[in-house]
Amino acid sequence: LSLSDAIWYCWRIVFFVRDFKLLLILRLIQGIGAAPLGSLTVTIIGDLYSRKELIAAMGYNSSIRSIGSASYPAIGGALAMMGWHYPFILPVIAVPIGFLVLFNLKTPEPENEVHIREHLNIVWKKLRNRQVVRLLVIGIIIFVMLFGSYMTCFPLLLGNSFGLSSLIIGLIMAGVSLIAAVTSSQLGKIIKLFSKKIILKISFILYALALSIIPLISQPWLFVIPIIIFGIAHGMNIPVIQALFAEAAPVKYRATFMSVSGMTFRVGQTLGPLLMGMVISIWGIGGAFYAGAGLSIVMFIIVFRL
Repeated sequence: LSLSDAIWYCWRIVFFVRDFKLLLILRLIQGIGAAPLGSLTVTIIGDLYSRKELIAAMGYNSSIRSIGSASYPAIGGALAMMGWHYPFILPVIAVPIGFLVLFNLKTPEPENEVHIREHLNIVWKKLRNRQVVRLLVIGIIIFVMLFGSYMTCFPLLLGNSFGLSSLIIGLIMAGVSLIAAVTSSQLGKIIKLFSKKIILKISFILYALALSIIPLISQPWLFVIPIIIFGIAHGMNIPVIQALFAEAAPVKYRATFMSVSGMTFRVGQTLGPLLMGMVISIWGIGGAFYAGAGLSIVMFIIVFRL
């Protein structure tokens, strides 16, 4: 984790760089450092907590990430008004956190002396567990829906059909992250009322409802309704999925498990815009939202088999 942080912090050098080629090289270095951070975070949470505490911890983690994703564009945009390179000074803020993690975070270290090939063979066998496979499929579909129907098509609808400015679109998109952050922070209480499977089922119903409403809206202010519904669904869904992955992974292989789950998210993130672009070309922009709602129903059905 500390090595990854150190590599990622190198990106603050971009603040002083004016050469485009060097900029690209530093961007590559940043990618190497940032890639494992998300998986490592949920792995450590999985090592430190279990059962209902795990759900609550995953909820807090998701809440913080949602706050970051909602606020970073606004902060970055404000800094960019001073100069294009100013947003790249922000990683400096994380330096003291990196030292805090390095010297104070105590985590259980699993004993694992097997060769890397044997390690991967064992992980591969465990990944073929039916429940794990279903979780992986759900992870891919969630991000196809999120980055296809929502992140790609929703801004297009707001801009092309309603003529909203980039600022207004950005604020509307940030609304989902803020609602998700509030919802995730309350998962510790929600899990006391419902099981993880029921929470997932509720979230997929809400996803489908929100996406089905969007094409029917005729006034921009009415988008607050699907935004709230979608944000609640997302705030419940992602932490529970991550918790189920962490619980399914043996301690010795949890980091690899979480990396694979993160990879499936990226697969969905990549496929989403492509697939929904194909849907738009056939059925129009409204079809992309109905397709996303249909995927939500598919995931709802898969949960019954978990």
